[in-house]
Amino acid sequence: INKETISDDVVFHDGNLAQLLELSDAVVTFNTKVAFPAVAMGKPVVSLSPNPVAAGQCTYHCNRREVIPETIQAALDRQDLDMKLANFVPFCGWLASRYFYSCNES
Repeated sequence: INKETISDDVVFHDGNLAQLLELSDAVVTFNTKVAFPAVAMGKPVVSLSPNPVAAGQCTYHCNRREVIPETIQAALDRQDLDMKLANFVPFCGWLASRYFYSCNES
């Protein structure tokens, strides 16, 4: 990312992810490394790329640049957040039953 093209309102920070998520009003993400813990913490998450959390209907998914501002506003307004969070636990259970395997079981 070229810093000169980024708004002064955007902050890049290396640090404790849990602390950053706790302080955030909403989280905008491309990948699931941040989306999973953010949703698990009850934060509204805007996903800008197809990822498993977006597929589980747990995020405010945005697939066109021109709707990013209204999607972020919906997340900040927490529109349908309870429904998105309610989708998370069943989605995680489905994901675990289909794709996670124990290395210790015979």
